Amino acid sequence: MIYRLFLLLIGCSMASGAFGQSSRAGGSFVVEGEIPGRDTGVVMLWYIDSDKDLVEDTVTLDRGKFRVSGTVNRACEAILWTDIRVKAYDDPTSLRFLLEPGKISILFKVNRSITSGSKLQQEKERWDEKRAVWLSARRRIWDTLAHPETFKKGVDSATAANRMNSLSARGDSLGRIIRALDVKYVKATPIPI
Repeated sequence: MIYRLFLLLIGCSMASGAFGQSSRAGGSFVVEGEIPGRDTGVVMLWYIDSDKDLVEDTVTLDRGKFRVSGTVNRACEAILWTDIRVKAYDDPTSLRFLLEPGKISILFKVNRSITSGSKLQQEKERWDEKRAVWLSARRRIWDTLAHPETFKKGVDSATAANRMNSLSARGDSLGRIIRALDVKYVKATPIPI
């Protein structure tokens, strides 16, 4: 479900032109980051470059710091994977952010990362704060559904299945509300050129 929502968000964003790449020459970016408490290891940055190709750039940490550079035409969504074994888009070890030409700094902490240097990322964070209640409610439902044994305590399998289906339907309903809010926001927000 998360994967389909991610693909839908990317598709809508690219169709609206809000986060997609244009065909003009690319602008360079530099992402510099730090992961406190982790000296070594590997991180990976996923993004769509100025040639509209998916880039999976793997970088080795040096005393907890990393640096990635490339080109993009304009803002696009990027994902920083701090645990390259985990490819869940909403996993706490990954960071989704808006990548744009220029310098971006990241201080990665699980569930408390700080991204600076991108005006569009700051705007996105303000928008995420406005819809945080809906996202939190949906997250609680997903977390509950991830542990089906909680539905089986003291009830027969049919009752447990009904509870799971009901909760899943509420999660889908929240997803539709969030999607409608996002579409309304994209339509009402001018596209930066």
